Amino acid sequence: MPQPIPHDSIRPLTAGERVQVLPQWQDPGDDEYERTVIEAPADSPRVLIRTTIPGMTINPTETIEASKLVRVIDLGRLADLDAPTAIKEHSPGG
Repeated sequence: MPQPIPHDSIRPLTAGERVQVLPQWQDPGDDEYERTVIEAPADSPRVLIRTTIPGMTINPTETIEASKLVRVIDLGRLADLDAPTAIKEHSPGG
């Protein structure tokens, strides 16, 4: 059964996840905007995404093959730490 699995991943996308279009599939300026999965049907390789463009009242949506996307993972403050400290602080009781 086809699933909405992004590039270099084994886990399907779900609604609410942030994604980015792979460089080879981008239009000029695409790398400047944030995209969020709106719908990710479990039985389809495509997802509906919303592009957030500052200043626009209604942000555009599009359906795209999940394989043309990468998942964006926000590590928050952990991104600024060295690996051992990040692991220690993220672990239970850390």
